[in-house]
This record gives sequence, C-alpha cells and structure tokens, in this order.
Amino acid sequence: MKKLLFIAALSVASIGPASGAERPAHEEASAARPSLVGCDRLGDGERIETLAHRVLAIEWESGVIDDAQREGLIARLDATLLAACDNIRNRGGEELDAPGVFTVIGDTLKARGYRFMALVQHLSDVLNQPASLWMRADCDTQSLIYVAMGELLELPIYMVEVPGHNFIRFDDGTHRLNWDANTRESIDDEDYASTWGVTDATRAYYLRSMSADEVLAYWRTISTQRLNREISALDATLATTDGDETVAARRDDLAAKRRALLARGVAQYASGRTLNALAWDLLTTSARATRDPQRALELAKRAVEVAPVADWLDTLAVAYAALGDFESAVVEQQKAIAAARAQGRTDLRAFVKRLALFENRETYDP
Repeated sequence: MKKLLFIAALSVASIGPASGAERPAHEEASAARPSLVGCDRLGDGERIETLAHRVLAIEWESGVIDDAQREGLIARLDATLLAACDNIRNRGGEELDAPGVFTVIGDTLKARGYRFMALVQHLSDVLNQPASLWMRADCDTQSLIYVAMGELLELPIYMVEVPGHNFIRFDDGTHRLNWDANTRESIDDEDYASTWGVTDATRAYYLRSMSADEVLAYWRTISTQRLNREISALDATLATTDGDETVAARRDDLAAKRRALLARGVAQYASGRTLNALAWDLLTTSARATRDPQRALELAKRAVEVAPVADWLDTLAVAYAALGDFESAVVEQQKAIAAARAQGRTDLRAFVKRLALFENRETYDP
C-alpha cells in the first residue's frame, strides 16, 4: 500500500559514480547524452511502444480502461512525451546531461499541470483528467513518464521502488543519479532509505533499478486494485441479499480475472511484490472455492527469500496458519511485526491481531 506522504523538503544530495568519488549532483550523470531520434519518430506519427504505452495496454487488458478510451489516452500520452521532446530540443537538445534532461521533463510536467496532490492508482487516471493547472499525479505514474522519455532519448533511466514510494534513476554503469518525480530534485539512496524505512535486511529488494519486465509486473499488481473495489462491493451486496447467485457469479468472474492478472505478473517477473500479491489472493479471495493455501505457502516462501519485507512475512504467517502449522505462523508473524517496527511503521494493529489469532490456533479469514 502506498503511503500518503509528500516529501516536501528532503536534502538534495548526489550519488557518486561507481568509483565511489563524491561529486556535485549535476556532474554525476554527465557521460551520456540524449538522442532525439525517438522523438523525431514519434513526432512523425510512428507508433512507439514505450513502457508507459505498455502499461496502458495492461490497464486495458485488466478492464481499467475500455476500447473507446484507449486510443484517446495513447494520444494524450504521446502529446505529453512530444511536449517534453520539444522542450529538450529547445533547451540544449543532445548537449543536455541527465540532470538537465530530468529538469526539463519535470518542468514539462509542471507546465502541463501535473502535481503530486493525491495517490493515483492508474496511469490512465492521470491522462484522463481534463487539462488544468492542477492534475493529480503521484510518484509511480510520473516516474513512468520519465522512464518512457528515457526510452525515447536512449538514456538508461530506471524506476526504483522503496516502501510506499517510487523514484527514477539514471545509471549508465559508471555515473548514477537519483531523481524524485514528486519533488523534482536529486536525493541520494541513504535519504530515501531513512525516509521510507528501507532496512539492511530489505535492501536486497528495494533501492534497485527495476528492469522493464519488473516494472510491467509491478503494474499488473497495481491494475488489480479497481477489480478489488468491484469485488468488495459485490461481497457487500451478497451479504445483504442471501447470496444472490447472479451477484455471486459476477464476483467469481472478477475474482478469476484478478487471479489471472496476478499470475501473469508472476510469470512476467517473479519479484517479491508479485509473488506476495498472488499468494495473498490465494489465501484471502472471497471466491473461497479457489483458495489454495499450499500454493500460497510456496509463493510466500519465495517472496520472503527475496527479502524479509514485513507484509510478505505476514502473508507467509497467514499461509502457515491456513495449513494448520500455527507454531510456524506465530514465528513468522513475530518476524513481520519486528520487520515493520524496524521500518518505522507505527500502525501494527492488523499484524498484532493476526498474531493473537495464531497464538490461539485460529486462522485468519477476512
């Protein structure tokens, strides 16, 4: 779950080149320069499939957007990318270094009204807004546009995840620079780690440059959130209609669609996030006939092997309990609570309640 937290004033710091030498931020990523060939091709009307375009395809596949909306949203995305291309061309073009490119993209988004105002679940939610001075956007939707621009400009720009937040990174193997799309400033790894609760134990997962497949798999988990809301609404209806069969069938259809999306995410890139998301669905789906705690246990173990993230340990504990192994469930739930505290989280009520259940040899059933 993303945190509703706006980093209003974090220190601006540089990330040194791979050799470890310290330099000012704007000297860090000076080696690579943008190519405008991709911008020219897009401007000539060629359909270019950046990661942002592929995310829109995922949102279409998951039912977040329909056929009628899809082409219009692609056109809006292209217009945003072309505006950034034009500004880069006018402010130095292929002579710009990576900090300059980041600055121009940020200025373009600001001029087009993009503001971090609230959490936005889908890229299409951002692009669907009427043009104004205040268009809601958040960390991952804006970061995705930077990554798409990196593809057009042939620059090594990546999305990076920390608990509850995303940012972008230029990294050509020699020079490296982090950039926060919300605050539009350079922030180093240690500031991100301390602000967002990355521990030594979870660095194996967080603060890494994400591959294209990992970004797409990440977005498959995000794209299920609208399905989650629809399923919850149908569950509420079922609770007041004595299990209406038509409503139940609709709920089961949506649950199957969600399961398929989550499974495709794991198949595309088996990150801790995607493994955990599928495991949790296998344990807690309201379409009870499709629960599979044994498979969930296998997936949850794989997620925790990636990194002992609190939420993933919690899932592992729920899986053990579902299979009747309450001793292991208690151990893993205690680890989840300790990991959450180490991360700086204060609202541990759900974790503590589940620990009490497992200590009483009861399963968790939402």
